[in-house]
Amino acid sequence: MDSQGKIVVGQYLLTRTLGEGSMGKVWLALDIGLDREVAVKLLHPHSADRESGRFTDRFLREAKATAKLSRCRHVPQVHSFGDWNGAPYLVMEYIEGPTLERFMANHHPLSIEDIVALVTQIAVALAHAHDAGLVHRDLKPSNVMIAEDGVVKILDFGIVALSDPQATRLTATGFAPGTAAYMAPEQASRGLAEPRSDLYAVGCILFELLTGEQVFSAETAHAMARCHMDEIPRRVAQLRECIPPWLADLTDSLLNKDPDRRPEDARALYARLQSQPPGRCTPRPPRPAPDPTLPLVNPCSPPPRPTATTQAPPRNPRLPSRARRNANPVLKRADLVRIRQESDDLAIEGKVLEAIALIERCLDVAIGRFGRTDEGGAANAYRPCPAPTGSRTL
Repeated sequence: MDSQGKIVVGQYLLTRTLGEGSMGKVWLALDIGLDREVAVKLLHPHSADRESGRFTDRFLREAKATAKLSRCRHVPQVHSFGDWNGAPYLVMEYIEGPTLERFMANHHPLSIEDIVALVTQIAVALAHAHDAGLVHRDLKPSNVMIAEDGVVKILDFGIVALSDPQATRLTATGFAPGTAAYMAPEQASRGLAEPRSDLYAVGCILFELLTGEQVFSAETAHAMARCHMDEIPRRVAQLRECIPPWLADLTDSLLNKDPDRRPEDARALYARLQSQPPGRCTPRPPRPAPDPTLPLVNPCSPPPRPTATTQAPPRNPRLPSRARRNANPVLKRADLVRIRQESDDLAIEGKVLEAIALIERCLDVAIGRFGRTDEGGAANAYRPCPAPTGSRTL
């Protein structure tokens, strides 16, 4: 049934389809309250009940993983998540621009400068994700978009995994999740994914950016996976002239079948991309639109490496300032009830992620003041609340 013209949860007017897959459909929508365009991802109602909720779990995982990376400009921002008409929905930043797949088709051959700019931004995005303990596992040109200002955005964290190289995460059909043409050998053979598995996918993308061809050609996904596990890829220097030797070597190292012989991490990839001038073929192609080099005009680098020390969580604007708390402790037990009620209200409005964030940011303060288990204290005030009708708990 077509949903065009419908209003989701009383706030998002669906206007046109942006994309559709077996799991759900993505709509361009108008946020009526804020008068802005957003992307609304709706899970097909039949998908929510199929295969014991596997699609629903993947949908929820995408929402959580994407929201976890909200500080990174290379990941779409999550605005809302909840349940509508019996199926989950996810509201995200609308990105007006082409996928990398379409961008390559429109502008091949790309200049070396443009290619380096694109891969540099992908490396920054992966540094953020890997710092958060996430492995994308399905990085490919159709999951990368280029906004109008040239900023690269990484999409579809639906099969994201914790960065545990010992964790085998297979689909119900027994195949490793991901796309065979961009899948690391260890992921294709054993279903194991680690941060350097994402770097292998970057190598496949870089190979395609440089040559206009995929690393391997095969008729089936199984045959493609076998190629990644067993065959030696062609050297990009043999397929395109004027590739700087350092960039050809970097492509080869990213496509190494041994993860230990790839760059150490996304920061190491970023450093290698920034350490060498890209070089240019002549005549230089005209500037593409969007121009992926624009974000590099300003500093574009991975975030500082996380330290072992635990940093204090950001101050919640709903709580008094630190100076006021020190001068006159105003956080009372009644405040816990009030904050819990506010989180309930957010959940009822479909703003489940905001409700969880509110509770998590206040919990440490409450436990530090009232203890974890005393009667009527922090743990009691923050015990799970019943889910509102028609909503899913996270």
